[in-house]
This record gives sequence, structure tokens and C-alpha cells, in this order.
Amino acid sequence: ARRSSPTQEEIFVKEYDLEPSGDLWLILDLDSHVHAGEGTESTEEYGVILAASLANQMLRTNHAVGLVAYAQEPTVVRPHRGHEQLWELLRVLAGVHAVGDTPLGQVLRQVDPLIGQGMSATLITPAASPEWIKGLTALLRRGIYSTALLLDATTFGGNGDMHALLGALADMGVPGHIVGKGFRFELITQRRQQRPLYRVLGTGRVVVAAPGDQAHAKWVPVGEDRR
Repeated sequence: ARRSSPTQEEIFVKEYDLEPSGDLWLILDLDSHVHAGEGTESTEEYGVILAASLANQMLRTNHAVGLVAYAQEPTVVRPHRGHEQLWELLRVLAGVHAVGDTPLGQVLRQVDPLIGQGMSATLITPAASPEWIKGLTALLRRGIYSTALLLDATTFGGNGDMHALLGALADMGVPGHIVGKGFRFELITQRRQQRPLYRVLGTGRVVVAAPGDQAHAKWVPVGEDRR
């Protein structure tokens, strides 16, 4: 089914103190063997929302953003700037699912030649095995600033120890953050008159459809549920 129902909603995101510098490649791991959960409460949905949110933030600050997502087939959107690039990234993210069979380490080796000097890379993955770190090492050796958003599959009913992986990344100088099921995100921003438009994709996936006229938005933690 096509994911296209438009609505105005709040999108929930968070600042991790690992915002990349320079132009950015987003590498979204869609290997079916490492994902867990169902519907809106799944590592797939969390990964897509994080990718869309980070892309929106970086594009609004005039950075170029590209995307790598290996689902049923490899999808690569080369980095560009501007609103049209945001629409293209949202279009791609609306259609991707965690049905791939290419491990993240192999993806990193294949896309390594595409990531030029001066670029940054943010990995979004539920893969707890340290095997993919070997692919990341090649990027680091070339001076590619890399960060990782680690989706904790155990909180979605899956397996793996993300804390051990987080420690291994820290030893390599790679900033990372673990995101688990039920994690709350909130967009804190000084709004002007025009609200941004958000698009609901599928069973509740929300991504930014039009950035709107906003002052600079900052992602901040909001703590416990205050409803």
C-alpha cells in the first residue's frame, strides 16, 4: 500500500550531541535479519523517522544530504541541497522496508568509494554484531567523520547487546547513541506563523513534508512522559 496520507502533526526527534559536520551521507541498515518489532513500534519505523528527521535538519542548514538504503535492491540518493532533495529523500524513505539481505558491513564496503573526502556519515542500525565495524574502519582511515544511531532490537523483542557495541565504537572515537522502544522524541523550536507540514506514512510513520517557516530548531531530550 502506498504511504501518502498528509496531515499536520508534531514530529518527535531528539538531539544526541552527535550532529555531523559538513555534508552528510545517511546509511540506513535494512537487513531483515537484524530488525525487530512490528508497525510503528519497530526498529524499521524508528530508523526511518530518525533518517528523515536528521535529513530535514541538515538540509535546512544548507548541507547536502545523501542516503544509502539496501532493501530488496540497493538504493542510493546522492547528496544534494535544497527542498527538492528533501522531497526526494522522503519519497524514498516512504517506500523502504527492512526486507534486505545485505549485512551492514558489506554495505559499507560497497559504498565506501561514493563517500568523498570532507563528507560525514551517520549509520542507523539495529545490528549488534561488531562485524560491521570492519567496514566502518575503512571510512575512518580516510578521515570520514562517522556517527552511529544504534536501534536496540532487544527492546523490540529481538536480540543483541548494543551496549558492548557502543563501547567498541567509543574506543574508535565514533560517537553513538542507543535508541530503544518507547523512546520519546520532541521537537523544540521557536515557531513563526507558518507551521511545518508533516506527512504520515503507512501505519503512522511521520516525516517532514514541508519544512515551513521556522526559526532554528534544536533537538533536546524531554525526559519522562509528562502527560
